[in-house]
Amino acid sequence: MLKMFRAAADHVTLETIQNCDKEALRLFGDAFEKRPDAKVGIWYGEKEPNMKKALRILKEIYPASEDHPFAGFGHGDIIGHPELMAQEIESFLSGGL
Repeated sequence: MLKMFRAAADHVTLETIQNCDKEALRLFGDAFEKRPDAKVGIWYGEKEPNMKKALRILKEIYPASEDHPFAGFGHGDIIGHPELMAQEIESFLSGGL
């Protein structure tokens, strides 16, 4: 997360960062119901830290999900590649996951 904080715009307040962090960390609690039939694609950069725990929790919540690590990417790096992101979204929506 340190990389993300360093890249944040100067006008982002500490309160905004704390709120984002709080929402992200809800994933690691009991905040979600299991959804066995939900179609979920778990996208993440292969260089993203802490994904083992997150994947384990997401797989418990969404057992039919498929994970998709992006080679060479870190957290959120897919956003910097809009063509690839659009291709992946189209593939997911058409059932090609």
